[in-house]
Amino acid sequence: MLNLLQGGLRLPVTPDCFLREFCNWPTGLFPGALQLLDEIPDSYSVAALSNTSAVHWQKIRAMGLESQFDATYLSHQIGYLKPDPEAFLVALEGMELSPSDVLFLDDGIRNIEAAVELGMHAHVARGPEDARRVLSQYGIVPPGPDNW
Repeated sequence: MLNLLQGGLRLPVTPDCFLREFCNWPTGLFPGALQLLDEIPDSYSVAALSNTSAVHWQKIRAMGLESQFDATYLSHQIGYLKPDPEAFLVALEGMELSPSDVLFLDDGIRNIEAAVELGMHAHVARGPEDARRVLSQYGIVPPGPDNW
């Protein structure tokens, strides 16, 4: 990676500066994210399929997000990145689900397109409000106050 930083990418930062900043991501969760996850009934399995690094996942764990999931499929552990179909297939196999049994939410349109291609119900959600809207459309959680 340092070779890319020093020559290939021609970034206007030193490798040390880049790594220091990189390690400081993410800085926090969206307000309401944990509360929304708490509202999902136990009859549903909730999993994370995330393109993340080990460094970032440690920070996410410290924020309390990992405990919200029944399973996690993390790119640095499974060896695949979304939108690669293999990333989705690893998660499907691990959860023993068929694609049509999955509601997949993501903030990236390419990831949504890949999930739909595999037969999942997939929607863009760029924050808890978007996620609540989709989850309420499927009858999983009640709509937010703005939707009553």
